[in-house]
Amino acid sequence: MLGPMKHTVWVVALLSITVHADPKSKAPHGAKHIDIDYTWQSFSRDERHYKLDWNGAQYKSDKAKLVDGKLVAALYDALSTATREVPDELQCISHTDDYPAFTIKIDGDEPISITSRSNCHAYVPWNLKKDGKLYAQFDGNAWRALAPILAGLDGKWQANEPMASTSMGGEMVGLGQYARNGQSNNGDATACVRSFETDAQARQLFGDPIVIDEAAIGCDLGSSPDCSSDIGEARFALDGLDAQIDFACTNGTASIPQAAVATYRDLRKFLASKPVRTLVKHASADSRPRVWNNGSWSIEGDLNMPMLDWDPRGTTISARAMGRTIDPTFWRELGIDPKPLTKQENGYAELKAKLDFSGKLVK
Repeated sequence: MLGPMKHTVWVVALLSITVHADPKSKAPHGAKHIDIDYTWQSFSRDERHYKLDWNGAQYKSDKAKLVDGKLVAALYDALSTATREVPDELQCISHTDDYPAFTIKIDGDEPISITSRSNCHAYVPWNLKKDGKLYAQFDGNAWRALAPILAGLDGKWQANEPMASTSMGGEMVGLGQYARNGQSNNGDATACVRSFETDAQARQLFGDPIVIDEAAIGCDLGSSPDCSSDIGEARFALDGLDAQIDFACTNGTASIPQAAVATYRDLRKFLASKPVRTLVKHASADSRPRVWNNGSWSIEGDLNMPMLDWDPRGTTISARAMGRTIDPTFWRELGIDPKPLTKQENGYAELKAKLDFSGKLVK
């Protein structure tokens, strides 16, 4: 009886050992190690670093905090909406004096790298590098999945959200820059510039040839949340001025928005006016007056020359000059005596006047 009984006990014990010796559970997506690095710069500085390793059941951080593997699996799922392939990492700026930066590296069967250097809502766009390719995500899913992981590691993150909102617009994502000297060309900017310079409508509006000195391509998340509608700003010589002109560009193809066509036709009328031609004539040889649109057309020349502003809904040009003294050159060429129009206040002289397109005073 003792022999068979011992054998039975030995078999049961072996079975028991076999059950408890099952391989450890596999990490979500084979993610064995995770590094999370965060810095923030403003008038002060903050820096946080976390390391997580899979222990067979969950992640344990170097600060002895535990993270459920389901949260890492959710992060992988959230990254599935990073589908726009980009040549360079993208960044969104909505305000100054607040510069966060995230770098998350996950090692394992499906290695990925996630970065953000944006202060827009949900720190968008997030940049995802996997399989040697770089993608951008604009919907904020990466942050919504990352936030619970961070909240479990550090109390700082339990109520952290960047101070920005697309409801007010003003969240600009840079998609590329161009300079004719070739020093900062990246993204889609070069293709957009070449397309704009040869666009038939652009040449009809601005003349031929168009030679762009600088350009920037981006998108406003307030009007295009997925950054699918790109806008550009080009700077080039136009009728003796340095023109800053907005245009659209998608996948390297530039176009003039229909709503802007009439505005640009109005610009040529403004530039042909005697006040503008006079300003150009007396501009310094090494600095063209700058013209831009911010609801109305504005021209800014040398410090001793006035600023001109024209709202296309009206027929008069606003001219304003100020300084220690008022240079009479511009005014005298228009046949205007600046002295009766000049006011003195706190040691500074200021002259405001309304002019018609022939340069005459309008009262």
